[in-house]
Amino acid sequence: MNIGSGIKIVGYTKKRRTRRSFEDHELATLCASPLFVDPANWETRSHISDVTVFWLFLLSITTGARLEEVGQVALTDVCSDGDIVYLDIDEYVEDEDGEDKSVKTDDSIRLVPVHDKLVELGFSDYVDALTELGHTQLFPDLRENSVGKRTKEASQKINRIIDRHVSDDRRLVFHSLRHAFKAKGNDARLTDRTLDQICGHAPVSTGSRYGSEPRIRTIHRELHQIDFSCIDWARIAIGIKKVRWKTLLKAADAFKSKRQNESASSLGRSRDPGH
Repeated sequence: MNIGSGIKIVGYTKKRRTRRSFEDHELATLCASPLFVDPANWETRSHISDVTVFWLFLLSITTGARLEEVGQVALTDVCSDGDIVYLDIDEYVEDEDGEDKSVKTDDSIRLVPVHDKLVELGFSDYVDALTELGHTQLFPDLRENSVGKRTKEASQKINRIIDRHVSDDRRLVFHSLRHAFKAKGNDARLTDRTLDQICGHAPVSTGSRYGSEPRIRTIHRELHQIDFSCIDWARIAIGIKKVRWKTLLKAADAFKSKRQNESASSLGRSRDPGH
């Protein structure tokens, strides 16, 4: 028998810190920050490039996707149905030498349309540039850590951007974008089935993903009922027009290659008994 059972300790709680949703004015502030409107100064000489962070933010804002499930997307998972671009989020690896993937639950397996605003900003051009450079991942600078997660460093960088440009409220984090998307979906009166399908909460079988409703065109149409007018898309587009995706990606690749060579050289010297 535990005689301390049931005795409350003042100041102690097991409750985790709650997250809150982004408000529209906070989304506007975030998307007016240098990352979105000043791509000429994007940082490519870092472990996680600003190019990657830019698309991670926009994909989550417009689909409510979780960071890790988007971070692991392979280029073969970027598909199209006519003029609709979508992500096939699953655990299937087409290339036997490809990187492993995982989803939070079976319900997370789904087809997610890429918002037309992102296509207009050059998402497909970005994908094409990655393919031309021989990459297989949508975000090649995201690498698995010791516990199989790719986005830990990206999450830290992303949350620093939120702290610096939006709010230092610790409840406001990347995952807050998912809450904001759900709230906006409810405001737009999306059906629970459609909203759950986009966010990864709906039970989905292989047959339902590719056959029965909601089909990808239905989801795409419903997605565009959501109001993202709080974001100044025109201002973002002005800067993005000057971006040369292949040039940026080459610079990022060169930096990573240099770091890898320096690391290998350093390791070789440390093993050399003459040093």
